[in-house]
Amino acid sequence: MNFKKIIESTFNQAIDNIVPLIITTLVLVGVSVLSLGILAPVALAGYTKSILDMVRVGREPAPRDLFSQMSLFLPLLMFTLVLFVVIAIGFFLLFLPGLIIVLAVTFYLIYMVPLMVDKNIGLVDAIKESILLVRRTHFLDHLILVVLYSIVQSLGGSTLLGTIITIPLSTLFLMIAYDQAAAS
Repeated sequence: MNFKKIIESTFNQAIDNIVPLIITTLVLVGVSVLSLGILAPVALAGYTKSILDMVRVGREPAPRDLFSQMSLFLPLLMFTLVLFVVIAIGFFLLFLPGLIIVLAVTFYLIYMVPLMVDKNIGLVDAIKESILLVRRTHFLDHLILVVLYSIVQSLGGSTLLGTIITIPLSTLFLMIAYDQAAAS
């Protein structure tokens, strides 16, 4: 992966589309909070699709895009609930099992939602395809991608302003990297 190109493209596209990105991100956060997280996974899928469309065809993201993937509501909600329970059990046991689960899911399933919205495939197929895509990618490149993505997400997660800035940046970064990885 050419990280210099990915980072430059991330910042250039973020600057070019700063207003629609911020507005759509504010709506994403609002929908997620007001629905008590129930709509968060499917809204994030719509957000992911809108960012992918921005990367590929230059289409500006819009708040209506958040609801464009409603067909994924049930699979993503069930996946999120099962993952939450498994991680909670892992943390309850000794902390380390929960941490290992979080790291493994982050590492291997980072492309799951982009694959679901890009290729219009189901959850199980997206999980398999994400793992295959990760395995095809050079290990160190993928590790750097996951670490950079996680750092950006973590930095902004502590404040609302940080969240509004880092969600679009990290999602844009991931979509550009996904587009590059899927093309190879």
